[in-house]
Amino acid sequence: MILAGHTPTMARYELPFNHGKVYRAYDEETDCIFYDLDCGCGFKGSNPEARLACMRLEDEKVFYL
Repeated sequence: MILAGHTPTMARYELPFNHGKVYRAYDEETDCIFYDLDCGCGFKGSNPEARLACMRLEDEKVFYL
């Protein structure tokens, strides 16, 4: 499992901004899950979908503010 965050995702062609939700991708070849926890919170003033996310690692449940 790879967790990434605190990377601005509002810019086009960067890591995908997932409309204020955590981005998840699975790679079968490496059997690896990638999560981008950055939901654009720093851009809340310019995008109403932006919010803050937190993940509980034990069960991968995501919480939003």
